[in-house]
Amino acid sequence: MLNPQSLQLRVGVDVGSRCHHVAVGLTDGSLFEDFEIPHTAEGFREFFARIEGHAKRHPYPSERQGARRGIDCLLFAMRRSVSNPDK
Repeated sequence: MLNPQSLQLRVGVDVGSRCHHVAVGLTDGSLFEDFEIPHTAEGFREFFARIEGHAKRHPYPSERQGARRGIDCLLFAMRRSVSNPDK
């Protein structure tokens, strides 16, 4: 069993052509929320806002913990494409 200090944020994205299903939870299997976003700039803005809100309250892997800050890499990559999500 994980202690509260070792719990980390996990984000799962089921990518679709018109919309994406997102689940946000912790490494212990608890689920905070699941939602769908449209494949539009507004949908990605909603995604970033919701994920960043959770990331402020819960830790996630960092380089110091031996990972590449996966959520940071995902957010950076997706932000670059928000202005034109169809490319």
